[in-house]
Amino acid sequence: FFAALPCPLGPGGPMIQTGDAYLCNADTRGLFKTIPEFRNHRVKLIAAGWSRILCIAEPVQLVDGPRPQQVLACLEDTAEGMDLYEVPDLDPGEEIRQVAFGGSHALVLTNSGRLHSCGECHYGSLGHGGNKSVTTATVIPALRDRPVKFVAAGPRISLAITENGDVYTWGESLRGELGQFSPLEVVPKFAPLLSRLRVMQVAFGNEHAVACTEGRTCVTWGDNSAGQIGNGHKSARSYKPYEVEGLDLVVAVAAGWGHCAAITGEGDLYTWGLNSHGQLGVGDTDARYAPQCVRGVGGGEVKQVSCGQAMTIVRTSEEIPYIMGKLPAYAKDKQPPVARDAYGLALEPTELPRRVGEDDPDGCALGPLALPLPLPSPSIATVVASNKAILAFARSAVYKVAPKLAPLEGGTTLRMYATGLPHQQLSRQEANPSQWPDGEPPRLIQDMVAVHVRMKAQDPVFDVTVEGRIVDVDPGCSDGRIVECVTPDLTLSPLAPVLALRQVNLRVQITIDGGLTWTEEREDASFEYCKYPQAASHVVPNAAPCDPGTEILIHMQIPPEIPAHDLTVKFHCEPTSTLGNAEDDGDAPTVEDLQGAYHDGNLEDLPVAGPLEMLVAATVDPGGNGVRCSVPPFNKKTFHLYNVTTQVSLDGQRYTAKALPFLIYNVNVMQVVPNLGPLDQKTKVEVVAEGLVKTSVQKARIDFPWEQREVPATYDHTTHSIRFTIRGLEDKIHALQAERDAAAAALRAAEPRPVKEEAA
Repeated sequence: FFAALPCPLGPGGPMIQTGDAYLCNADTRGLFKTIPEFRNHRVKLIAAGWSRILCIAEPVQLVDGPRPQQVLACLEDTAEGMDLYEVPDLDPGEEIRQVAFGGSHALVLTNSGRLHSCGECHYGSLGHGGNKSVTTATVIPALRDRPVKFVAAGPRISLAITENGDVYTWGESLRGELGQFSPLEVVPKFAPLLSRLRVMQVAFGNEHAVACTEGRTCVTWGDNSAGQIGNGHKSARSYKPYEVEGLDLVVAVAAGWGHCAAITGEGDLYTWGLNSHGQLGVGDTDARYAPQCVRGVGGGEVKQVSCGQAMTIVRTSEEIPYIMGKLPAYAKDKQPPVARDAYGLALEPTELPRRVGEDDPDGCALGPLALPLPLPSPSIATVVASNKAILAFARSAVYKVAPKLAPLEGGTTLRMYATGLPHQQLSRQEANPSQWPDGEPPRLIQDMVAVHVRMKAQDPVFDVTVEGRIVDVDPGCSDGRIVECVTPDLTLSPLAPVLALRQVNLRVQITIDGGLTWTEEREDASFEYCKYPQAASHVVPNAAPCDPGTEILIHMQIPPEIPAHDLTVKFHCEPTSTLGNAEDDGDAPTVEDLQGAYHDGNLEDLPVAGPLEMLVAATVDPGGNGVRCSVPPFNKKTFHLYNVTTQVSLDGQRYTAKALPFLIYNVNVMQVVPNLGPLDQKTKVEVVAEGLVKTSVQKARIDFPWEQREVPATYDHTTHSIRFTIRGLEDKIHALQAERDAAAAALRAAEPRPVKEEAA
């Protein structure tokens, strides 16, 4: 069963793409897992059919290295699981455009249009005449002078469409699969009925076929014992093509053992035929004799469909694969043991995925079931299925950029988080310096790959490329890689006049092959350039207690609507004393750090501590006055040993040149005089406190049971006290009492009244 898109990585032939391949089969218990053998490779072509999946790949190109040789790797369903091996016999010595698998043979189409075949020959399926098997890919003589553009294969049948649109079929046709009256052809024979329809794409089931024509209609032929023809009822087999009704603008088709699937131009999926395991995705196991639209395939359009023996797999515009039918799994009596940790807990899922809230049979999905890839934001190029396995290829994609802002002058270290890029880690033995012959660690593959980062703007049009490097693995995603580059200086670029007025959005792409292929251009893989403010003017308030939570506003002019992901305020603490100050020595951080530690020299020569920096996430002031943040906590024992200043950064890296002084204090109220006052008169209050500092804000806050009030206050330097006045509260008390009386009256009115007994 060939994939719906014969050239999934490029309609004009195979396209080299960096990325990761993911397999879903019985060994993965219904989940997609990375195929480690395909890491650090670029994929050229993926195809699947019956029990086999083929992946043609080549190692990534290294700097100053030789051109890598392609590898043809085959994944085959076996009784013991999935077997991975190389198939060099399939290589015809030319660039391969398409591969189609039959039951035990294969068709290989090259970019030049030459068609090769190899494998076991049953009833002339190889097209060389007779019944002789061929071990290596060999040109089919009858089509040597007829360039081919598309091929398909069934159990013991083959099909080719030439550049002129002529259709040739050969092999066994007991149910009319050849599309011809003849039941057997050992060499390619022209099929006039199919050629007249201008067939573009064909998929074979066990004994039937489905095709898409140039007129975007869907035609079927062959067996119809389970409704595969889609004519509304069961009928006898037929070699004559039938145009399926109710399908308009068909763009892709696929076939399973006994069912069919088609995608329309609007992105809808239609299925019909055998439905033994729910492979039609219509919610039950009843066969359908006419196309039925499948509901519940996410919120996007269906972009690709592929069928296995009793399952249907689709890829949507939301980059999510959905499966319908039988999930890849072992029989109950052949379940492999589950890996467990020291506490006996399973290290991986023990149950197959299920549709939430649906009572589907075990191991089956009667409707679309999402099988997302383990990636933050996948960019899926293709999904193909064999009888019992699914392979998905996700091309390289940038899913995160940090920081989201960079200055016009450049110099910011930009970090891009991307999937599908090469990376190598040293083994424990390789990481041992004693194993290094030259005294230097071995070079890793990420150090030998030429990485370039492209930055593109649409308004105004701008495009620049800089060098980058792969530095690490994303700790939050095992398949994610971190790429770093330095933003360029754009002061002399065409963007400079625009950046003087507003920020400009630039989208990021990455290549490791000199620009032959780039990661997909995406809206979320972007950052903005802007003209940074020179300095902040002042802080309000310019002081805060040691306890955290005080909100401050740093006044400065910042560009409107800037990304605030990396907006940061730095509190820089510079020590003001040395250890020679006996009064402060006991609480000095350095003294605590040096207890029992070796040091050379006198403690008096050491500073109390080195400069300390505390970084706090900030937000843009809604009023456009600057940046807001909360003051972090300070140690009440040691805060007086430091001078504190604040600076602002829009990208978390570059801070404003001018540091604004900031005071930290620890006020303790010692006495309140008087601590009692009348409700109906003003009361002058004096608060004696320690730890006061001189600031531009002089207020006192009074906490009443019903509200908080801030009142002006004055500071007396001679007595170290604060004075303020509390106005009379008679009006407030009367209002509160009136509210309580009204509430009590309403409660009494709601109580039921006793009924008086009537006199006899």
